[in-house]
Amino acid sequence: MKHKKIFSKDRLLFLIVFVVFVVAAAVFFVLQKKPFVEAAWFNDQWGYRQRVDVTNAGTAQTDFQVAITLNTSALVTAGKMQSDCDDIRVTDVGGKVLSHWIETGTNACNTTTTAIWTKVPSISTTGTTVFLYYGNPSAVSTQNGDNVFLFFDDFSGSNIDTTKWTITDSTGWSVSGGELTGTNTTGRIQTIQTFTTP
Repeated sequence: MKHKKIFSKDRLLFLIVFVVFVVAAAVFFVLQKKPFVEAAWFNDQWGYRQRVDVTNAGTAQTDFQVAITLNTSALVTAGKMQSDCDDIRVTDVGGKVLSHWIETGTNACNTTTTAIWTKVPSISTTGTTVFLYYGNPSAVSTQNGDNVFLFFDDFSGSNIDTTKWTITDSTGWSVSGGELTGTNTTGRIQTIQTFTTP
């Protein structure tokens, strides 16, 4: 009884090379693709979120302040965000809400370059991911610059905050519209909080 050859040597060699090529391409694709970080939705009351990848080309950071620039004007116009940005929340990938503060003035809410500052607990040398949520019409503001920065004063009100500043001579100092202004050289103020060089 004769056996027929199903594959010639050339066909067998071609098939082996083809399979090796397909497997190698698949392995290369898997290794090149960054893992996608997907967090569970932190609260169903928020209708929208954006993923924000924080890069880091230096050393690992702890409790690091990060600025996120967002076109809130377009989101407000589209009816996806409150006009005062009270519904903004920032979370880590685990859904933990992070402290945040929104700048006033040029980069305030409802502008094309809104600056949202947040304090990220940990940024590895390869970076990290946070999520920015919005779209809750009944949310109230939770922003708090004191929880974001080592020292913070947004100069709200009309007087220098004496819980943050020591006033040696208030001559020439005024607070208005979120700004502290000094008009001469006799006035002296300094922070109550002291800082050490890292």
